[in-house]
Amino acid sequence: MTGAPALVAASLSLEGMDDYPDRRRQEAEWLMAVQSTALACQNLLLAAHNYGLAACWMCAPLFVPDLVRDVLDLPQSWHPQALITLGYAAEEKHRERLPLAERVTWR
Repeated sequence: MTGAPALVAASLSLEGMDDYPDRRRQEAEWLMAVQSTALACQNLLLAAHNYGLAACWMCAPLFVPDLVRDVLDLPQSWHPQALITLGYAAEEKHRERLPLAERVTWR
């Protein structure tokens, strides 16, 4: 992680989000924010691949959010979700893809 040329700290903030009086909708709003952050990260990973960059998603901030906020000097209202390293790979690594039938279950 420390050797990567770029590091993206994906975080979410509930500022500007709807504030509901009931717990069910509050939890749904939180889940939508988490999903939106994850989808933005996925798009970043796909774009990096398209440009020939290597990238790696790490979910460590979920386990140590206060440490990530302190080290990166992030506002307390930001909730770190992931770290993504970006750069050119030192070497190309390819592995054989498993058949789709071994990875997906259709119901």
